[in-house]
Amino acid sequence: MKENENLNKIIISCSLGIITDHIVRSNKITLTNARKVSNSLTSFIPVLCMISFCFCDESRKIVGVITVLIFLASSGKNYIYFIDMNTYLLT
Repeated sequence: MKENENLNKIIISCSLGIITDHIVRSNKITLTNARKVSNSLTSFIPVLCMISFCFCDESRKIVGVITVLIFLASSGKNYIYFIDMNTYLLT
């Protein structure tokens, strides 16, 4: 189970890194603002998932499972910052 979670985080972080890099290269947003938005999303989405998970009871199992999956996918965005986007922007 732990291997699948790490693989999920790697896939999510790489795909979101590519999307963010594409947005920065197309001059729709600056690199600084892209990092701020990514950091904000990384912080707020898991918090909202945990708050909504508190309201899931036995009659809302599907909502609980979806909430946990969104939480895991959004926590994978933390790993974007380990890959420096500047190296990809300069090439």
